[in-house]
Amino acid sequence: MRKVRKLIIFILCMLITAVIVLRIAGFKSYSIETESMVPTLAVDDMVYIYPVSFESLNKGDVITYVIDDKGTTITHRIISIDEDNKTVQTQGDNNEYPDIEPVGEENIIGKMVFKIPLLGKLEFLNNLKGDD
Repeated sequence: MRKVRKLIIFILCMLITAVIVLRIAGFKSYSIETESMVPTLAVDDMVYIYPVSFESLNKGDVITYVIDDKGTTITHRIISIDEDNKTVQTQGDNNEYPDIEPVGEENIIGKMVFKIPLLGKLEFLNNLKGDD
């Protein structure tokens, strides 16, 4: 029983360390809360987003962006890019139609680099990301 407890503590310490290192490196983490990106992303997956320039975005990239003054975020796939207006059109992989409004450059937080399945269930890790 002690070995199991030590292993669990070790794993949790490693997770916390990894989250802190990623945060220092400039990554932001977001827990997926809806099924709009199934099968690419599932509810409770944790996505790691890295800020990128608008010019480096490509059709097919998965991005996270802000939709309101409250800081509500959405993580969806880019289906088209309007270089002139610096906007992208997005759509959830599991959604039948594209999102209504194009997303402006100023609302894009960054591009998804990787995900960790089910890590979003660990609420205390979400709280380690801090406020921006």
